[in-house]
Amino acid sequence: MKYRNKLIAVAFVTMFASSVHAENYLGLGAGLQFDLGQLTNTIVLDGLESSVGKASLTGASYFTGCAAASNPATCQTEQAGNNQDLIISEKTLDALDKSTGDMLFDNDLRGGMTGLQLTAFYESEGDNTFWRLGVQYTFKITGGHTESRLLGFKWLDQKWDYYAWQVPFYYGFKTGIGESASVYAGGGVHYYKGGWNVGGYILGDVPTYLLKTPTGPHTVISATTGQPTGGSAVNEAVRFRVTGWGFNFLVGIEKKLASGNKLFFEIDRAYSGGIDNARAESSAGQTGLAPLPSYPIAIGGWSYRFGYKMAM
Repeated sequence: MKYRNKLIAVAFVTMFASSVHAENYLGLGAGLQFDLGQLTNTIVLDGLESSVGKASLTGASYFTGCAAASNPATCQTEQAGNNQDLIISEKTLDALDKSTGDMLFDNDLRGGMTGLQLTAFYESEGDNTFWRLGVQYTFKITGGHTESRLLGFKWLDQKWDYYAWQVPFYYGFKTGIGESASVYAGGGVHYYKGGWNVGGYILGDVPTYLLKTPTGPHTVISATTGQPTGGSAVNEAVRFRVTGWGFNFLVGIEKKLASGNKLFFEIDRAYSGGIDNARAESSAGQTGLAPLPSYPIAIGGWSYRFGYKMAM
């Protein structure tokens, strides 16, 4: 431990000492990060499975559901192992719409989340090397909102949100191409803090018992206790947050202007995330997952940004 700390101290002293004769810049940039939280597959393709089984719907009728069945209790009995979807994927909603002739459902499917990333940094450039210390803030600007109406009644309104702060450090190498352009690549570590939310409501009882099609979280009679369980997801608001340290690297290209300032474009990849617990507010969330479910939270990802470096 003692020797490691000495090596780190020597590295930082050397780095800052070398910057005395270096070119220094203040950089500002903005760009996009796609697939925030790595949740696109969950939102669009896979959804999220509940531990509660679907209703058998034995003897169910259109528009009256199990009420007119010869044995309503059997009609509503849970099919253990044939699990409900706690979060319905947009692919499933689209298929449900098409299976009913595009007449009953009106869906608004906005896909995964895309974020705007703002960055500011200090960069010092030496002989074919550079180091950088900065701060980045990423927040959702599009996607992450799914709505569905059945015969004009909105039975599903599901909203996702995301934010992340990152404080990255990079050390790397830079080489000139032509008279005023350079390409560069570097890696390093970053501190991160952020997470995502999901909330809204899914009234799965509505399409399940109107159309005889088990859809989303809905009320069933437990196969083990004989009591009602599950239910629709109402006023859900799950919030996951993580902090920690991760790794990052970037590649970029820059163009030096006559003023001495620079324009740049770069691609950044950050690896960071963790596991967090959050409170499920709805009955469907508490019975289908847990009162305090755990979930892996991804903060890193690919970012693509443009910016401007001002000579100091």
